[in-house]
Amino acid sequence: MTVDPLRQSFYTFNSKSGVLQRHNLQLQVVLSKQLHKEEVTAYTWAGHKMEALVLGFADGMVRVYEGFSEEEEDMAPWEQPVKSFEAFTNVQGKKGAVSVLKVHRDTGALYGASTQGNIKLLAAEV
Repeated sequence: MTVDPLRQSFYTFNSKSGVLQRHNLQLQVVLSKQLHKEEVTAYTWAGHKMEALVLGFADGMVRVYEGFSEEEEDMAPWEQPVKSFEAFTNVQGKKGAVSVLKVHRDTGALYGASTQGNIKLLAAEV
C-alpha cells in the first residue's frame, strides 16, 4: 500500500492477483482498478513532482504509470503505462523478480534489484 505525494489517494496492491486499486481518501471509494497478469513485487514514486508510479513485477518487467497531477483527477493516465521494459532478463534459465525499486533523489535515476541478487541502473531518468 502507498499514498500519493498529494495525500489525496492511496493505492493498494494484491500481489498474487496483480490487482492495483486507487482509493479516494475523502470519499472512501475505489476510483479505479487495474488487473495485471503478473504479481506486483515492488513499487516507488518517481518524476520531478513524484507524479509517476513505477511498478516492478515477478516476471522481471518494470512499468511506469503517470499517476496524477494537481489539476487533473482523471484516471486516463492509468489505462496504459507510459514506459514498459524488461529489467531483469533470463540468466541461466532463471528470471529474477523485481524486488526493490529506488529513485535517486538528486538525479532522478531509477535503480532496481532482483530476487536473483542483481542490482542495476534501470533508467537514467523516469
